[in-house]
Amino acid sequence: MIKRLFVDNYKCLVNFELPLEELSLLLGPSGVGKTSVPEIIFALRRLLSGDARVTDADVFPPRTLTRWQNRNLQVFEIQVVLGSETFAYRREVEHDTDRRLARIQLEQLEVDGGPLFECTRSEVQLYRDDHSKGPAYTADWRESALARVAERHDNTRLTKFMTFIRNVLVCSFHPPGFQTVSSDEHPLLSRDGSNFADWFRHALQERPDLNHKYIKALRSVIGAGFAGIRLEKVSRETRTLLATFDRPVVPELKND
Repeated sequence: MIKRLFVDNYKCLVNFELPLEELSLLLGPSGVGKTSVPEIIFALRRLLSGDARVTDADVFPPRTLTRWQNRNLQVFEIQVVLGSETFAYRREVEHDTDRRLARIQLEQLEVDGGPLFECTRSEVQLYRDDHSKGPAYTADWRESALARVAERHDNTRLTKFMTFIRNVLVCSFHPPGFQTVSSDEHPLLSRDGSNFADWFRHALQERPDLNHKYIKALRSVIGAGFAGIRLEKVSRETRTLLATFDRPVVPELKND
């Protein structure tokens, strides 16, 4: 689970550190950074999934720099505890405000204080599970070099961290915007949940064993009568998302 988040020079967050528990509730008035926390986690997840670059307008654009500072470097750290191991990931994003460009200056991953990965200004150094040095090479500074590391027999700890991060869901659901028709699969659930049908279709293909857990969780929220959800075929490539009920959700009105 995510245990700690550190952010510097992002909107109103300066030298901001947030410890997290299994269940954490963020409270406060408008403008104190509550929305920024899930935004940052979502952006880091996109980069580490290889789904975005720092040059993308919706990841870490120059407008997210803290306005009352003159520094062009943003720092993000996330600490994750998996089993008995503590992973620490750090990313530094450098901005060229004149040209409205950004690049990854530093990207690091450690476990229990030992290195697993480091990229400094495009120069990558990989480490094995025992922290001994592995291959070194040059990467693209616009994207996460860590996201491009292939799974190997000697980097299982790095792979463990990446698998966790890529499975993190950051959502602020807007049910009226849900697309009920799916013509493709998508491994990433959008923040507003609009591509739920495509994401659910992908999840069923990759992890059919999780379907029962999804249905159980939804049943606990929706309540009695909810039976499940399914993707019904309407054409060769297209599926429509349907919710099924085993009895009426709203009881019928009877006249005495």
